[in-house]
Amino acid sequence: MGTRVQTLIEFAIEEMSPSPDVHNAAVTRCCKAWLAAHQLALARGINPVSARLRGNEAFRRAMPPLAGTENILDYIACVAHGMASRTIVIPLGQALLSAARASLMGHKPSNMKGLRRNPVVKNMGSLVKEHLTPEESIA
Repeated sequence: MGTRVQTLIEFAIEEMSPSPDVHNAAVTRCCKAWLAAHQLALARGINPVSARLRGNEAFRRAMPPLAGTENILDYIACVAHGMASRTIVIPLGQALLSAARASLMGHKPSNMKGLRRNPVVKNMGSLVKEHLTPEESIA
């Protein structure tokens, strides 16, 4: 494996290794899922780009469900971390954050009365459709 590719792999692993400074269990769980899937793919001889994509999928699958205020806030933290680490592409991240915002507005606990509503991402449906597999596709 070339030095440049090895450096990129090491950088990706370092970037997704849970930091002791991260105090969010959901983000740590997502990072660990990414690492496990990425390392398994590399061990099976899958090329580094495909291994990273498998890690990205595992990261998203490990995110908490959009049910309950605590889970929604953890979901937002995971999406933000994923976008910052380039695990979640920006257009998909925006769509995921819009879904989280809608779920959060549906809960409206008393301590969130002053929460400002942001505009909905335009064409969100087309952004989501681009990232679905054919069997998950929206009509």
